Amino acid sequence: MAFSHINRYIPNSSKIQATELFTILKHMKTQCVVFFPNIYLHNKTSWLKKELVQYSLPSKKSYFIPLGLLKKGMYKLRINTNKSQLYTIVIISKNFEIVLDTYSTSCKDINNLSYKVNDDNEYYLRIEGRNKFIIININNFTR
Repeated sequence: MAFSHINRYIPNSSKIQATELFTILKHMKTQCVVFFPNIYLHNKTSWLKKELVQYSLPSKKSYFIPLGLLKKGMYKLRINTNKSQLYTIVIISKNFEIVLDTYSTSCKDINNLSYKVNDDNEYYLRIEGRNKFIIININNFTR
């Protein structure tokens, strides 16, 4: 197994953790769906830092946030972070359909990003920065 590869990204991980991650990756590859527990942010349209912190990766440079079931339509996404820097922002469906893939700068001046959902599905938001950051709040609503 790729224990050394997993340990490179998750230092001090155990063989049990590596086995569990390998099982999740295998599921994702064979089923061609994102593996995520059915723990969504209650299909809300606004979230605060205290709700989002659990979706921050250990590096504190990325978040992977389940948005829940989104219905077909146009959406506007607003992200407010604690640092002004360039971010990669991606929204993908459970089946890996990318509906937003862009770069944006976020800080106290909240950005506005529009995207279109073509099919009712479960969607996920991935935000990656070059440096550590904290998301202050997110708003995701239909237009």
